[in-house]
Amino acid sequence: MEMKIYMMSNNLDNGCYWVRNYLPAEALKKIGHYVRIDNKITKHTYKYIGSGHLDTEPIDWCDVFVLVRHYDQPIDIIEQLVDYAKEQGKLVVYETDDLIQSIEESNPMYKAVKKNEEKVVQMIKMADVCTTTTEKIANQIRKYNKNVVVLPNCVDPKLWKKRKGGNKRVLVGWQGSSSHIADLLEVIDPIIELQKEIEFDFVIFGLAPLQWSEYIEHLKIKHSLSLQENPNAKPAEWFSKTMELDEKLKELRWFHQPFVGIKEFSAKLSELNFDIGICPITETDFNEGRSAIKFYEYAMVGTVTLASKVGSYIEECLTVKNRHTKWKSSLRRLIEDKKLRKETLKEQGEWVLKNRTIDNKVKDWEKVYKNI
Repeated sequence: MEMKIYMMSNNLDNGCYWVRNYLPAEALKKIGHYVRIDNKITKHTYKYIGSGHLDTEPIDWCDVFVLVRHYDQPIDIIEQLVDYAKEQGKLVVYETDDLIQSIEESNPMYKAVKKNEEKVVQMIKMADVCTTTTEKIANQIRKYNKNVVVLPNCVDPKLWKKRKGGNKRVLVGWQGSSSHIADLLEVIDPIIELQKEIEFDFVIFGLAPLQWSEYIEHLKIKHSLSLQENPNAKPAEWFSKTMELDEKLKELRWFHQPFVGIKEFSAKLSELNFDIGICPITETDFNEGRSAIKFYEYAMVGTVTLASKVGSYIEECLTVKNRHTKWKSSLRRLIEDKKLRKETLKEQGEWVLKNRTIDNKVKDWEKVYKNI
């Protein structure tokens, strides 16, 4: 039976949208279903705010109505949408890939997310079924809704190409957003020390939309203006950690590749040609719920992964405890042992292709959505 699925995303230009909305939507279309995605709630879903008249067209059209992560809209608008959907016999799904309630102050999105925290709980309670990426997030969601299904993050191998290899020096790379500043700080000292002892190059992909020096100047100006408005304000934790990272990077030989658009991401990761991709993650409740998506991405371009022994990474790839000496010795071994890199990469690539491709998992999404 074909289905019509309406995903009300909260962003159409980030990794969460790409992995949790776009890829499943495309896979579901391939097996015969219809999927629409938008995030213009005020335009498409609630034309006349304050008048009490909902624009019900998207919900009238669909069989399955998917709420995603969190929205800046008033909760009463979302409640009206859900009530209407249920009255019309639609399945209401709440989908999230993060343990939003446990977001840390070091995350630049902390304030924006925290103000929507109560809405998240309400959406969880209202949903007929909730979907998420890991069992640890699922267990937290079950405090509010017992009907939770884990649908792991996946990749589509057809959208990736292998890197060229052949680096003169081993290239160690890190990729992530500014929400991972604290994670990168976890491993930066061992990298600084190790680079003084053996030859290797280091690249940071992401972290900022500008070249690093421009980004730091931009942040300093922004922070200075903020202090002028409120001289007694405490610096945001993410700003302090960014400044701390900037000082440490001055001790390192490294290259920065700013963010690229989500559609260009896979090609750029391949082009950067990392021999080793690192995934340091601090041990927090929020991070314990993370999937190992960066590992899957590295595997797709032929880069071996070394990650912190945290969350899903523990069971899925090569990991190391978050200890200075452990990171330093494990990274040294991978840099110096080409055979180990090759053998580990083969194992990791085979695991991802077997367990984390969207074509292999799309039937699980279909099964959840068919529970109409």
